[in-house]
Amino acid sequence: MEPCYFDYFDAKALRLEYPLGETFLTKFKKITRDQLWQEQNERFKKLLARAWRMPFYQRLWGAAGVGPGDVRSLLDLPKLPTFSKTELMQSLALHPPFGDYLGLESYADGAAPPFVMHTTSGTTGAPQPLFFGPKGREIQNLLLARAYQLQGLQAGDVVHSVYGHGLINGGHFVREAVLHSLPVPVAALMHLEVAQLLQHTPGCSGRRARH
Repeated sequence: MEPCYFDYFDAKALRLEYPLGETFLTKFKKITRDQLWQEQNERFKKLLARAWRMPFYQRLWGAAGVGPGDVRSLLDLPKLPTFSKTELMQSLALHPPFGDYLGLESYADGAAPPFVMHTTSGTTGAPQPLFFGPKGREIQNLLLARAYQLQGLQAGDVVHSVYGHGLINGGHFVREAVLHSLPVPVAALMHLEVAQLLQHTPGCSGRRARH
């Protein structure tokens, strides 16, 4: 059987690495500055190694005179040039249709995981493609779940995910983050009738109704 989206990450391992709730708060109440820096630095080095396999960063950093051996830790971060959406749109123009900043070409033939693709609205020009790999997307879901918990979301609350806000804001940032990471039921429709129904659902009055 060919692997699917959910075969490309270990959900339990991710929850240990990116804890939620009291586990998250306890960890970062007790962690020392040196321990925090070490954890951040190890993740930075992994991202850096992957970026060096992408033509976009090779071109951007090479033009600034930065080579692979010049950045060894977070202490060297100021050596890396910044970029904006301008450079991303230039990448799209030079390498249509997806540009060369997504890392698609860094995988061997047949080895790339399934991707979820969205685009920006294109209100200021051509839409920009956005690709999410399984592991990265689920890490984002966990980080969003942290934020929702810190805002007071808890087991038993009901979330109304309004897809009129778009597939990213209404889908990924709400529906997936809550369903995949929190013990909270979700109404994943955008109709006014759903909002009216939630008003009569136990546990949805006052603070416990999240829209």
